[in-house]
Amino acid sequence: MQSNAFDWHALPPGSALTRWAMAAPEVTPWPGHARPMEDRVDYVFRNGWTDTGDLPCREALRQALPHRRPERPQGPFDRLHPGLDGPQVDFSTFRHRPVLIRHGLRCHLRAATPGPARFRLTTCGGVRIWLEDDPEPVAVFEPFTRNRLQSCEVTLELTAQPVALTLALEDLHERDTTCAVSMTLLEGPALETAVPGMAQDPAVLAQQLGAIGLNAVFHEAHPAQLVMDPPPEHPLVLEVSGLHPFARGGLSVNPAAGRQTRVTLTPDASAAHLFDVGDTAPGCLPVEIAVTQDGVRVARRLGTTNLPPGQALTGDLAARKAQAAQLIVEGDGFDPSRATLLALRGEAPEAVARILDAALTTIEERQDCSDFTILPLLRLWRDGRNALDADRQARLRAAVLGYRYWMTEPGDDVMWFWSENHVLCFHVAQAVAGQLFPDAVFTNSGRSGAEHAQDAQARLTRWFDAIDRDGLCEWNSAAYYPIDLLGLFTLHDMVPALRDRARAVLDRIFAMTALHTSGTTPAGSQGRCYEKELLAGPCTELGSVAAIAFGAPFRPGYDRAAALFCLSDYAPTAEAAALVTPLPGTVLQARYTQGHAHAGKLSLWKSAQGQLSTVCALPAGDEGHQAQVLDVQMAAHPMARLWINHPGELKPWGDRRPSLLAGSHVVPQVAQYGPVALVIQDLDRDWTEIPFAQLFATRDAFAPPRRVGEWWVFETADSATGPGGAVAAKCSAPLAPAPGLYAGSLWRATGPRLGWVVTLAMPGEDSAGLDARLQRTAPRFDAAALRLEARGSDGAALSLAFDGTLSVDGTPRPFAPLTPEPHVARNGGPLQPWRRDGRD
Repeated sequence: MQSNAFDWHALPPGSALTRWAMAAPEVTPWPGHARPMEDRVDYVFRNGWTDTGDLPCREALRQALPHRRPERPQGPFDRLHPGLDGPQVDFSTFRHRPVLIRHGLRCHLRAATPGPARFRLTTCGGVRIWLEDDPEPVAVFEPFTRNRLQSCEVTLELTAQPVALTLALEDLHERDTTCAVSMTLLEGPALETAVPGMAQDPAVLAQQLGAIGLNAVFHEAHPAQLVMDPPPEHPLVLEVSGLHPFARGGLSVNPAAGRQTRVTLTPDASAAHLFDVGDTAPGCLPVEIAVTQDGVRVARRLGTTNLPPGQALTGDLAARKAQAAQLIVEGDGFDPSRATLLALRGEAPEAVARILDAALTTIEERQDCSDFTILPLLRLWRDGRNALDADRQARLRAAVLGYRYWMTEPGDDVMWFWSENHVLCFHVAQAVAGQLFPDAVFTNSGRSGAEHAQDAQARLTRWFDAIDRDGLCEWNSAAYYPIDLLGLFTLHDMVPALRDRARAVLDRIFAMTALHTSGTTPAGSQGRCYEKELLAGPCTELGSVAAIAFGAPFRPGYDRAAALFCLSDYAPTAEAAALVTPLPGTVLQARYTQGHAHAGKLSLWKSAQGQLSTVCALPAGDEGHQAQVLDVQMAAHPMARLWINHPGELKPWGDRRPSLLAGSHVVPQVAQYGPVALVIQDLDRDWTEIPFAQLFATRDAFAPPRRVGEWWVFETADSATGPGGAVAAKCSAPLAPAPGLYAGSLWRATGPRLGWVVTLAMPGEDSAGLDARLQRTAPRFDAAALRLEARGSDGAALSLAFDGTLSVDGTPRPFAPLTPEPHVARNGGPLQPWRRDGRD
């Protein structure tokens, strides 16, 4: 076997094989056999993994496994996995239809002396390992435990001669899938590893790719650039693609959107123009970069935020709806809600046809999240179908009658029926479709439309009962509140029997959104979050809705719920609107619960300068999902946001839940007392490989952080959005700057047990006053006892235990009130229901 002499690297015990030559993935549709499923929805909604049982696709996989004998991957191995993002080789992704994906990997090993090398092999899927050209694998590990990593030990007999190791990773992608593998050396002779077929050291190529980033986390005035630091030694040609909004659930991105270009970085020109702010869609944008050298391709996904100025919405609510609707139809959004607006106006029939054709494909194929897509099309059928030609009318009618509206109907799809937002959307779609076609036979179920409508209304009653009892487990979610709004606006406007119940939940959602909006940006702790919303500022679907509801700059392109809001006669309450912007010098506080059995206990402290929002009583120490447990949003800039998390992966813009920046893999304990939050993290868990926690504070939205002892202080200046303010944070372990894409925005604290204190400046508190208060706060963390102590802004002695007990001046302070109805206090007054007339 031939191998380059210069590309060998030591593999010490405890380290993983991270650099591999890769073949193109093999993708095979794998739907299984259509059948009904057991209805396991009990209308008790919780975030996290749902035991769905085996879907038809997984049943088919289990049946096939005993008979399959996959062959050793043959390549060509013309891609490089650069090994930049931790010990795992990760291909996690989201697929709207079930597919089996096989990845082939190859590396070379050699031992200093002959002997066995013992590895820990970890995956959720199936792994086979071959040595040299042997057709029989030396190891087979096929747990196929969807999204749940499993490990075993594998021993390889090695000699001093180089040996080729080929690995096949397979997994069934049914919606969101953690598809990853790691091989970590536990013990054995001194080993070296190399990547075959490379004309240069792959470590150099990997380092080049890892040195490339963006000139800023967000772009508001200056153009976006790709920047390489340090500069390349020789000209480096990059293929760049993406630069369209991140896809959201359902159809919302034009399949033809995006750009492809080439840029060249040189020793003397290590930055290259990427886009201008005004010429590119707002919001978070993926940036795919790839380098091909000597026939080997290596690629990586980055991301950035484009923040062009929005157009101010003025006047009363009706005027703001009209202005937003005009901006939506004039934009280039590719969403069925925009098509509905256009059809109702009799405008742009070609655009309506393109959007409708793509949307109907997702419904006919029963792609996951098509329940979001079908809702505006039902409105289009009722009010605007005459704008469609006869063929498209017929296709839309057939798609509605042939859809799978619940898991008890036959299907071989991977549509997600179990979460709070999907349950609502499926039931709303079924109720409205049945009402529109009461006498028609729905081909998938064999039932009449009237039967569907009756069944759906009964199920919706259970959903509303659950929300009235528990609140929303996906509280404050910039991703999922808009999905709830799709369903609720549709019910409010199209199902008279449920109009009042829809209005009551709409009222509460708008009140909670108003409470957690600072400046022009809805923020706050969240039941579920993603980077594409956390880093988008006001350029989210919830931001679009809030701009219409409360008046703020509107940026078209995030139009699904916003378009239906424009069509609806629903109006948020005056009480909700009064919660958005505190008067100068005023402090607003709110406390309430969301989720079953008061699972999330929410606290908010808010002034004209900014807000601190937390959730406590999540199961500290457990495996987390997508909760944002502590969130700071300053009013002076929409990107002036700070949070703390424990990452679930190290790949930027990855698809794990939790991911690098969104959610916490190990759930912390949190408590809030006014403008002060306490956080305890116990990261010593055998199911996480990441030994540090993170503080994120968006570079350029804050001034460079200054130090007050061990405190880090992040300040904003006055702006048109809001007055300047400050937030300070202290950790029990030193904060070290993280390199790479988020350098200057991300700091890490390493240790098995960590204590954090975060506080906002109070109204009228200048820098000197804040600095003096920080010294008086005097945090003390007892790692052995997992107890954190500090002084509150009023001097009260605070003590938080990891079991969740918060004491104030030595007296336990249980969370109150235990109600999903927000309670609000102003300037230290008593907490009272946000709405005084009892209609909620």
